[in-house]
Amino acid sequence: MHLNCSKCKKRLTKESLRPVKMENSFFKEYLCEEDKEEDFYNIRMKSGVFTTIKSSKKGWSSKDSGIKGLYQIIKEKAGIFVSEDSIDEAIIPEFKVGYGCCNWNMGQTFKCECNNILGEMYLDCFEDKSIKFYTQSVDRVY
Repeated sequence: MHLNCSKCKKRLTKESLRPVKMENSFFKEYLCEEDKEEDFYNIRMKSGVFTTIKSSKKGWSSKDSGIKGLYQIIKEKAGIFVSEDSIDEAIIPEFKVGYGCCNWNMGQTFKCECNNILGEMYLDCFEDKSIKFYTQSVDRVY
């Protein structure tokens, strides 16, 4: 499966993707041998796979946050998670200072050249190097 922008039909993936369950979509990345010995690793999303999530709503209360009187509903859009390594590098915007440590983080908005909002980027050094595409913003092409 490939992903295309639902508005301009531009291909977003550089390789064909196969579906996997969320727990099978990641691997441990060790930066050196000492890290292996100490079991110090980063979690990265595997290349060539995708996993999906359904939309959901969660309540966030003062019991969860420690902030008295806080109650918030957090809505999560349905999405397709894909590794940064499976995305055409030309469509990932150039990193701007202040939007993460080393790269885009915390779900920064990901837009196509046609200004269609495609999803969220989780590409920083402490994140799993994935992009969440909103299901309504992309077409699956088989």
